[in-house]
Amino acid sequence: MLIIEKKLDGANISSVQVKEFTEIDFNEVYLLFNEYKSKNIILNEHFDDLVWEVSNEKRIRKMDFGLNEIVFSQESKNRDIGLYIDLVNSLKTFVLYKLGSSAMETIYLIQIAIKNILEKTHYINLTQLQSLMNSENQPYVRYYYNVLEFLDFYNLNVDETCIEIINYHYESYCISAEENRFDRQRKLEDFQSIFRLGEAIDWYWDICDQDEKEKYYPLKIWWEITTKIPLRTTEFCLTPYDCTRKDDDKYFLTLKRTLLKGNVPAVSHKIKDDYEDHEIRIDEELYLLIQNYKAIVDHYDSMENFYDRDYQIIGKRQFLLSHRSYFKCLEDKKSTFKNTKILEQFNEYHLRKIIQQFYVNVLQNKFNYQVIPKNNGNELQPYQIELISPMDTRHYAFINLVLNDIEPIMIKEIARHGSVDSSYHYYNHVGSFVKCFTYSMAKRMALKNREKMGISIIHMNSFNHEYAYRTAIEKQEVRYREVTGGRCINPSEGFEECLKNNNDCAICRFFRRSSTTNNQGILQRINSNEEKLATEIDALQELVKQFKRSKNFSEDYGVIINKIKSLANQNALLLSKYVM
Repeated sequence: MLIIEKKLDGANISSVQVKEFTEIDFNEVYLLFNEYKSKNIILNEHFDDLVWEVSNEKRIRKMDFGLNEIVFSQESKNRDIGLYIDLVNSLKTFVLYKLGSSAMETIYLIQIAIKNILEKTHYINLTQLQSLMNSENQPYVRYYYNVLEFLDFYNLNVDETCIEIINYHYESYCISAEENRFDRQRKLEDFQSIFRLGEAIDWYWDICDQDEKEKYYPLKIWWEITTKIPLRTTEFCLTPYDCTRKDDDKYFLTLKRTLLKGNVPAVSHKIKDDYEDHEIRIDEELYLLIQNYKAIVDHYDSMENFYDRDYQIIGKRQFLLSHRSYFKCLEDKKSTFKNTKILEQFNEYHLRKIIQQFYVNVLQNKFNYQVIPKNNGNELQPYQIELISPMDTRHYAFINLVLNDIEPIMIKEIARHGSVDSSYHYYNHVGSFVKCFTYSMAKRMALKNREKMGISIIHMNSFNHEYAYRTAIEKQEVRYREVTGGRCINPSEGFEECLKNNNDCAICRFFRRSSTTNNQGILQRINSNEEKLATEIDALQELVKQFKRSKNFSEDYGVIINKIKSLANQNALLLSKYVM
């Protein structure tokens, strides 16, 4: 499926749709072609032309859609890859839709990359793809994400192993590129969308039924693990079935970590040789989440003919995530499994599909978010969310480790970096992360406050992103004491709460601001905390640069992290009580 964004004329908003090539009405495609032709963006007269000239008024680019038809014909004798004309038209249609949201130069390079990969791999033939990926020269690796996008859009009946291989090399490129851009400031929008996704997953988990839970369980487990431990998507999907253990009141999770880093000459293509087990401490909540998932899906392992193809294999699966459960919940079984060999393994392709379905079915249709493509160049609006990839939580997890007082040397080990220097750039993104973390925590606090008062959420309004609430019977707060700026409704006669909050009424849960109290003081305090946060974050970045020379690094590091968390928590509480 392809996320399609189109700007609406005369307005600073967009319409967003999700489409697959089989669902396309070609009358709509021709209308879109003619629209770009009328604007002198496409200079051709006919959609059927094999070479298009595309202009952005600064430059004219020629896009050649002529694919190697001889190789296509040969390949089609061995596998069902559809019609040549359909493939050509799907690439043209892909480009047309991309013109609505991306720069011409970018689309030009994407089109070249897709065409190049299709031809060099004999239309994503597994053997040819492996040969290409094993070569040192991969000039289009940065566009592999767009290749995956196209393969989602047009069904070439590709072996899912091919999807895994392309995804693996793209993720490796992303990690390498991120490590080599120490000074790059990650955009605020990157974290905003990840935090919004996390909020939505948590809210949805509380209201969805058992069938919906089963469908999105891999998403929930992925979120809970990969936002805490920076895993590659492949590593997550290889989580073994017997991954958890309990030792007294302690809980542990075993994960697979790759041994293949950089240009490794000896690759066995065997999980037991290319990966190693890595055990981490987890909380009881994650332990129970995994146990509950197993309880729901384990019975599929012993069902014969599960795929309705005389498929007799039964027995306990090797990995945690159940492909059979995924297949059972799949919305379109025929198109996905047509003429393909079923592999009893849940992989990156399946996870990406579940994430995309969650975006459409839940974020867009239930929570009224406007789903937009990644990196569209515009400021993210409160009612919008970017479509993220499974790899995006890796960066989130690194900064999560920083804010949990994990020192650079340990982050290096967890990240499998060659040196501490490779982890430094993550500290440049702490400011953006903390800002999003504070706002997200404030929203959660505000929600809990309203629930305690008997106010429940019924839907989200996508245009102002305010919650619509239904007010239930609210308890009357009869007993109170007058305090500076408002009232104290603490039912206790003692002062324990006052001592806990250092006599600071503004952050006390029993304080109710007077309607006559000026909000200006609260906003000034929030802004003051923001300034202090900026100072502490600068100090953290400077301290980390001096890591190898600092004598009291651990102590100083812990003090700064605690100050950052304290200030962020204060602002979250103030925002939840007085602003939201």
